[in-house]
Amino acid sequence: MDYITVGTTIINNITFEDGRKIDGVLGGCGVYAYTGIRLFDDNCLLVSTVGKDYTKYYGEWIERNKISVQGLYEVDEHTMNSNLVYMNDGDYTDISVYGGTGVMHSEAFELKFEMVLPFLPYCKGVYINGTGMGMFDEVSRNRSSYGYKMMWEVPSNYSKGFGDIDDFNKKVKQCDIFSINRKESCSLFGVNSDRDAIEIIKDLDTPCFYRLGKDGCCFIAKKSEYFAKSIHLTTPEDDVDPTGCGNTSAAAAMWGFIEGYDSYNIAVIANTAAAFTASKRGPIEDFGSATREKAMSIVEKTEKNKKA
Repeated sequence: MDYITVGTTIINNITFEDGRKIDGVLGGCGVYAYTGIRLFDDNCLLVSTVGKDYTKYYGEWIERNKISVQGLYEVDEHTMNSNLVYMNDGDYTDISVYGGTGVMHSEAFELKFEMVLPFLPYCKGVYINGTGMGMFDEVSRNRSSYGYKMMWEVPSNYSKGFGDIDDFNKKVKQCDIFSINRKESCSLFGVNSDRDAIEIIKDLDTPCFYRLGKDGCCFIAKKSEYFAKSIHLTTPEDDVDPTGCGNTSAAAAMWGFIEGYDSYNIAVIANTAAAFTASKRGPIEDFGSATREKAMSIVEKTEKNKKA
């Protein structure tokens, strides 16, 4: 496979800021990242840990879209299942329904490099979220051996005491492209504005997909920044659920980066993937030719509007 996304596969029971609730939504950073690439390219694989019951939730989606399960490892009776609660300040909590203090109810769900290794030959790009179990170090170290590029999406808990600025500065030099959002970057860098965060990122010299939520995104490379407004399939008011948009867009940005698109179009590709995700609950439902044609037409139309 040309592209690999490494991350969680989860069932989300979501409570929104306004009190609305919906249960049994497919999710997880690995799943959403996979869809961000699959929207544009069939040659991709999800590497993730699941429970023996995963087909109960994911079976129809997998079968309908002919998704390979080669990278799915059954490690428990139950697939991760969590209560995801959004706060008014944009933060959230995500706790397993099976107990514990985090999203994982068993350490068996921790992804290991050995799970990724069989798929690295001929791979062009690997997306990872997090740093656990030596995954970051091993994926980074093996880039030269296999010739792939690596996207690191900085995990949301990294700016909450699970990482520090020195470790961050070290890691961004060990990947080819990374992604972080405004809230996480301001907390990590100790600044209060996008402008201050962007200037810090420019000095890192590693290309960055900087996520701005409803305001769109900014691709930062070679001391320059390229803003792209958010995209909506209909209207902003019709967006259904922002869950997973960050993962989806970060992986799509990696795809655009490796496929050789220019910086502005990388941002547009990422925003397009986020638009498809926000338009419905859960990950993108369909990857047929009509869906891809629609996605590419949005990218091309946005580029034409920029030139106009």
